[in-house]
Amino acid sequence: MKKILVIEDELALRESIKLIIEVNNFVALTAANGTEGLNLLQNRGDEIDLILCDINMPDISGYDILREVKAHPTLYKVPFVFLTAFADKTEVRKGMDMGADDYLTKPFAIKDLINAINSRIELSTIKESKYREEINKSWISILNTNFRQDFYTPLNGILNATHFLGNTQQPVDAATFRTTMRNIYFSSFRMYRDTRNLMLYSMMNTGQKLVHENTLFSTDLNSVLKDIMSYYDVALENSDMMLFREIERVDVLTHDTELISVLFTELIDNTIKFSTPGHAPVIRLYADGNHFYFSAENHCAFVPQFTLGNVSAFTKFHKDESLNGLGIGLYICKALCKMFDYSLKMKVEEHKVTFMVTNSVGYTDEE
Repeated sequence: MKKILVIEDELALRESIKLIIEVNNFVALTAANGTEGLNLLQNRGDEIDLILCDINMPDISGYDILREVKAHPTLYKVPFVFLTAFADKTEVRKGMDMGADDYLTKPFAIKDLINAINSRIELSTIKESKYREEINKSWISILNTNFRQDFYTPLNGILNATHFLGNTQQPVDAATFRTTMRNIYFSSFRMYRDTRNLMLYSMMNTGQKLVHENTLFSTDLNSVLKDIMSYYDVALENSDMMLFREIERVDVLTHDTELISVLFTELIDNTIKFSTPGHAPVIRLYADGNHFYFSAENHCAFVPQFTLGNVSAFTKFHKDESLNGLGIGLYICKALCKMFDYSLKMKVEEHKVTFMVTNSVGYTDEE
């Protein structure tokens, strides 16, 4: 049976709604205020199929609860219906802009309540089915194209290189040995990045916590960035491209150094991948007070036809399929910035694209 969470501070109305819901073959969970509602969502959120929520409550407003729900990695899909005695146009518009699915104005008829519940649950079921269908299609596409490019090809390179080193009958000169080991390292790192990204994507979309929220580490971002840059310096040493850098020592408090490394790596990799040969991408890191500023800038032969708002999982933007990768790097960057409350922006000028990250203001999906 579908479970409905009712968050309503008026006792008589709350009990009436509970009775109506149960008579119509739903399970009702009730909360007398916003605090109780959030606790139920935290402890039993995976059970809830729809939320009915009053707007004006003494402790936490319905808007604040909606904001928490829409920011949650799994609850954001749960239909959210506001209950209000004052549904003027401004109030309705505000709720809809924040992601509310419907409004019921008090007092409301029983049939209107049940119709709203049934229609929103039915629509949610259809959306979930379509989402699963699209994900399945995406995985088929990934298996057919991207796995060959991002896993099979580098793995084959590793097998060939190790077979060569293990079976050659003649001593291998230093230059050949170094080249072979570099190829093994680059192929391994490529597979490591893609595997790490797929694991992060899976964790993000199954509600698993990526960090220990109560633990903070003092992190030297300069050191994190130097480790990343050392890989790309070696990778680009025989190409006509080099990395230009302006990097200062920056210490910040963070929950997870590894996730910061993922964020920087994916932005730098995108910058290099789409940079025009002969033009040096520019990587910058500096501090201003308690805030850090990171940017990755390139000269791009084409003007990207997307914004960060367009970026979603497994979405490809480049016409050359060999440059697209798995299609989740920028998606993960967006998710990490939102989780850390960092600002992420993309600035597009004529033949120049700059990704910018800072902890000075909240996350944005714009630009």
